Amino acid sequence: VDSNRRLGLLHYKNKNYNLAMEPLRDYIIFNPDSTAVLETFADILYREKRYPESIDAYERLYASDSTNVDYLYNIANAHIELDDMQNAKEILTKYILLGKVDSDILFTLANIESELDDYKNSILHYKMAINIGRPTVNMFYNLAMSYTEIDDFMQALNAFESAYELDPNDFEIIYQIGICYKELKAYPDAINYFSIFTEEHPDDYLAHYILAEIYFLNSNYKLAQTHFQKSLSLNSNDSISLYYLGMCNQKLENFINAAKLFKKSIKIDPQFAPAHFELALTYNRLGKTREVKKELNLVRLLDPELHSVLVEELEKN
Repeated sequence: VDSNRRLGLLHYKNKNYNLAMEPLRDYIIFNPDSTAVLETFADILYREKRYPESIDAYERLYASDSTNVDYLYNIANAHIELDDMQNAKEILTKYILLGKVDSDILFTLANIESELDDYKNSILHYKMAINIGRPTVNMFYNLAMSYTEIDDFMQALNAFESAYELDPNDFEIIYQIGICYKELKAYPDAINYFSIFTEEHPDDYLAHYILAEIYFLNSNYKLAQTHFQKSLSLNSNDSISLYYLGMCNQKLENFINAAKLFKKSIKIDPQFAPAHFELALTYNRLGKTREVKKELNLVRLLDPELHSVLVEELEKN
């Protein structure tokens, strides 16, 4: 029997994990209390991605020695590999409560909680990880993303700016800071950050779209046009960009162009009620009564509530 132990450990030392399993398993059958061999066997199972079996082995070890909480950490990691985040969260929480508190463990727990949409606790544990360890860009970034999930964009902005201080060349952080300023309606600041981002990433159609949207919200319709057009040049089948281009032309009183753009948007997405709504208003400004009625009927079919609003708007004009 001891020859199985020695053979298994030799294969383990040489990283021949698959060959080590059988002799070690045979040894454990006759020596179930051999902690050292069971630890090695559990580690092999984990390395061989046999995670349910590694969990069983580590649970046996923890049952025999509950003072060794590192077994819990290994169990949690196996649950993570199995994408079983709920059990991983519960075990890591227990691990921390038993006194194993460090920045990396807290960060891992916070990431799991974020994945489980438990943003209140993920925020708590990201902040704890930052406070007790050496803060990293990822800690601040993930903290900020958790804040965005609960629509606390001011706190998210603070965390993104802390990440930016650590790495001012990370353009994903610049992008997210722009998003925060947009949500906070601080449009000049949002424009500044998205301008930096699009200069570095000129082919990112979504960034151009968002920058255009910010210009539109800031009533700068000509610059909004420029970036909606750039977005469309990179993603030509985007009905929303065509819709907003129509809105820009409408605001600039270029009603003929506006109508053409709304029609293009509708051609891509015939069910897009807001485009029909604005097309009806545009036709009304152009005095095209028959076309107004057609769009009015389509809006009624697509969105009865929007139809009521459209009727009111047409009555005003």
